[in-house]
Formats: sequence, structure tokens, C-alpha cells
Amino acid sequence: MAGINRITCCRDEKTWKILMRVLEETSGVAPVGKGHTPGVKRAYYEPAMSRAIINTASPAIQERLGFPVAIDVTEVENPMEAAQKAVEIFGRYGYFAKIIDDLETGLRKGFMAFVIVRELPHYALLYWPMEKNVTPEELAEFRAQGEFGPWTQADGAID
Repeated sequence: MAGINRITCCRDEKTWKILMRVLEETSGVAPVGKGHTPGVKRAYYEPAMSRAIINTASPAIQERLGFPVAIDVTEVENPMEAAQKAVEIFGRYGYFAKIIDDLETGLRKGFMAFVIVRELPHYALLYWPMEKNVTPEELAEFRAQGEFGPWTQADGAID
């Protein structure tokens, strides 16, 4: 079966190194390999259980996040703690980062935390709680807001 991989492109080597440090210090995820060619430096990460999500969001949500085209999601024990640490690390290197912790209605503030960085336009980090830290009530409340279930051809129909 074919799979989907994600590549995050950073504007320069400093940003690339800072982003890797943020991921490692906030979630323990570190590169395990490299693949450098004359035009591209790559950091490879251990394969992990993952899923691809392609979404669209309301204009208000997109604006608050800076119109991202890429969001790296990391499951952590405490999303707010990880986001605060990420902001501190980016700040240590002169980057401006901020937390958005109330983006989706129906979820308690801080349930999940986005970090957007001025120097990484159209990109966001999302710290999501580990499944064991989500109560059945929180999950039910989130699902009650929308439509969840199997994908159908009608869902992807283009008018």
C-alpha cells in the first residue's frame, strides 16, 4: 500500500536546526539519520505510527494561525507545557513565537496548543494530548460538534 510522508521545508539552516531542537526538547523526538545533497540538508526521523490529515478551515481559524500550509502535530503529556517550552526555545534564538490555545470551540482552553512562529510563515506546530490524557467526556463533546465517520465519494466531490 502506498503511504504519505511529510516534509517540512525551512527557509535556512538556522531555522532548520532550531525547529529540530524544539521538537526534541518538547517531545523527545530527534533525528536518527541524515541525507545531505549539495542543495538540500535533510534530517530523517524514526518511522512512527502516523496519519495524514488534509483539511480546510474557516477563514477565521486560518487567519489566527497565519494561513498555514503545514502543521506538524506531536502527541505530548501536556500540550500547554510543551507549547510554552517551544516558545521559550524559539525566543532564545531571537524568533518570535506565540501560543494559540483556544482555536476549536467545544474543547477546553489548552486541550491542544498551536505554536506559530513569525520566522516560519505558513507553518505551525500543534501539541496534542496523548490519548490516555483525554477523558471520554472531552472526546464525546468534541465529536458532538461535527460530523465524524467513514469518508465517502460525496465528501470529495468537486462541484
